[in-house]
Amino acid sequence: MLSYHILGVEHSRQKLDRHLKTKLESIVEAKRTVLIAEEVNANQPDAQQKSIARDLATARKIPWRSIDMNFKQQEDAGIKEELDHAHHQHMLGVDMYPAHAHDVREDYWLDRIEEECRARAITDGTVLVICGRRHPHSLADKARKRGINDIDLSEHPAGLGKQVGEPDL
Repeated sequence: MLSYHILGVEHSRQKLDRHLKTKLESIVEAKRTVLIAEEVNANQPDAQQKSIARDLATARKIPWRSIDMNFKQQEDAGIKEELDHAHHQHMLGVDMYPAHAHDVREDYWLDRIEEECRARAITDGTVLVICGRRHPHSLADKARKRGINDIDLSEHPAGLGKQVGEPDL
């Protein structure tokens, strides 16, 4: 049976945080991780993606997949303007959550994970999903609606969800 471990992170930590590396290693060691799916900058080719999770996947010979939408895909889905506005507000210090756009992206992520699992004939084990701090709960709800019932949630650093008004993971 397939299970998910969804790890919410502060994106700035995905490339250099040694504590994140330790957290990821502990998850991979505790579970039979069969795929690492990561929200990273999809405007870079996968071959150019650099992250702690990607390095771990390579070292452990675990498939890794970038799961986010690039700008063209955001435009095609009709959410780029909403995301750009939220990003601009964030740069001004305004905390804005583009709910509709995130819903569209999260569904896209699950589609990518399902595609990768089908392509690799993955039907058993744990998919480690690494995404931004605001996504774990809503992503888990969407995954449950798709039949994934064994889902663990965690965050890095601890207490991250409280910063955005989310319940503890």
